[in-house]
Amino acid sequence: MQSFINRKGLKRILHFLGTVLGAIFVFLGGILSSSQTFELLGDKQDAKVSHLIAFSLILVFGAILIKINYFNPRQLLKREEERIILQMISRKLGKITPIEIAAETPWSIDESKAFLDKMKKQGHCSVELTNSGEILYVFSGLVTDEEKETSQDPTIM
Repeated sequence: MQSFINRKGLKRILHFLGTVLGAIFVFLGGILSSSQTFELLGDKQDAKVSHLIAFSLILVFGAILIKINYFNPRQLLKREEERIILQMISRKLGKITPIEIAAETPWSIDESKAFLDKMKKQGHCSVELTNSGEILYVFSGLVTDEEKETSQDPTIM
């Protein structure tokens, strides 16, 4: 659980810093581009188109940084979290409950159940009831190393 939180926290910090840096570039690029545009329109002698282009590139670079670091990280974090949950499911030999996920991750029981229900809806697992009435999510796509070693070509069978 500790590495799950640390990686997630570090990624969030890096994406936040990238977004802030992008916002600074957008702000500075916008101000400098605007001032160069006004100088060009005002027939100032020292105004140069090359400055306008350079300042506009700073603005575009800042916008790209914001796009990369603000909009996409949520999807990247979701994929990372999903990968960690699937590794946990693999360690538990394909059988898991929402409470087990919630106990080892920052996810709540409801978030864990929603994830497992989504996986069930997509056909990746099925649901069984334990003797005590707990819902158990069973992932059948996981096979042991022994099963992999003894696998056979389906056309031979």
